Amino acid sequence: MQRIPVVIPAGQATSGAVDIPERRVLCGISIPTSMTGATVSYEISFDGGSTYLPVYGVDSATLHSTSIGSTARFIAVNSAVFLASHTGFKSKIRVVAVSNQTPETTINLHFREVR
Repeated sequence: MQRIPVVIPAGQATSGAVDIPERRVLCGISIPTSMTGATVSYEISFDGGSTYLPVYGVDSATLHSTSIGSTARFIAVNSAVFLASHTGFKSKIRVVAVSNQTPETTINLHFREVR
């Protein structure tokens, strides 16, 4: 498993973007105690970061989100939703919180190898 941190700046709800590692798919996130809000969602770019699209579930009608709770924890993510992000292109991902963060918040994204 590979861990990559993303930072949501204080006063904002969207993290900076990180490259999705080659031949890997998102499988979990680590949330710190300081995280505010009940859920996070995700945006993916397939063009190197020019355009970001919200990630929807396989039903294409529901925004894919993860409930985060109120304590630090690791949360497994449904990797099947993110398989399309494993395209071989320079895909990027960022995390969107339901509310602005105070203070700055670091979330760890965990990626597993796709075989």
